[in-house]
Amino acid sequence: MDKCRALNGDPGWFYEYGVTCPAKSCAAFGTCSPEKTGSGALVTFGCVLWNGFQPVGASGGTDPCTGTVGAPIAYGYATDYVSGVPKAGCGYTYLPDTALYRGQERASVSPPSAPLLRITAGAKGGVHYGGLQLDPGASPEAKSTGERSDFAESVYWLEVDRQTHACRHDATSAATSCQ
Repeated sequence: MDKCRALNGDPGWFYEYGVTCPAKSCAAFGTCSPEKTGSGALVTFGCVLWNGFQPVGASGGTDPCTGTVGAPIAYGYATDYVSGVPKAGCGYTYLPDTALYRGQERASVSPPSAPLLRITAGAKGGVHYGGLQLDPGASPEAKSTGERSDFAESVYWLEVDRQTHACRHDATSAATSCQ
């Protein structure tokens, strides 16, 4: 049975380029896309952000300034790091249709760099997480992945089942039934 998402106990997920358009529309997207992973990934606030890169066109001959060379395309991807599917905060919403997409297309002059972690503190105590994309020759692009309302909130936790929790905190259970 084919699944469209990974679950917590699954060994992971992968994204296959060239199968479907990841954005609202794709200008140079066909059934056989030359798109490849264009950068490292950033994991922040339960989201993974990375870039794909698709070279367009080619040049031949002895003069590199002539020919029909197209502008390369970069796709910024954002998705849930466990399931591999877009969710609110880990996707791109295009208004007015409010559909959630995995990627966003942008023009590029070279393969993109990895998104940079961006953590900002608000004047009223909130902490905002996201990625900052700095492509050559383009304005910086920010992708927000979430926020916390307080500086002192716990940042990390581990989901465990009841038996594992009891083994950790109950000395009588730990002595008899814990591994």
